[in-house]
Amino acid sequence: MGVAIGAVLVVVVPLALFVGLFTLRYLNVPPEPDGAPVTLTADELTGTWQDDRGGILVLAADGTFSSTEVCGDYVDFDNNLHAGFDFPSRLSASGKWDAGDSTTEEGATSVDLGFTYGDGEISGFYDARSDGVPVLWTYVGDPDDGKLCVLKKAD
Repeated sequence: MGVAIGAVLVVVVPLALFVGLFTLRYLNVPPEPDGAPVTLTADELTGTWQDDRGGILVLAADGTFSSTEVCGDYVDFDNNLHAGFDFPSRLSASGKWDAGDSTTEEGATSVDLGFTYGDGEISGFYDARSDGVPVLWTYVGDPDDGKLCVLKKAD
């Protein structure tokens, strides 16, 4: 009898833990800004975008950008550094941007930034959503942490 109980516990306890973790993962969906994914043209993307702490991203029609302390999910692939972990999540920089034909799985425009910061080539990515007013957004660091960077187009 004791062996049977032990055998059941060896199977049931890990299975229950797995089901619990699986369920929590899908109940704890990371937040996203309001609105549906949207495709924006280069003309719609061009201009000044601002985050909630005053950071500014200026996307120029010639494919260049400048930013002042703008939030983002920046990655330095050369030095294996990532925003939210071991790299700043707010940067002032300038470089090239491209929306091109890249879209997310949901069909939203994905804006790619590329620039040099320190001794590495840095990348940043934003996706577009809209509930009548378009926003550019990204997670900062691990999406499960729920830290969002949301940029609204300035008037």
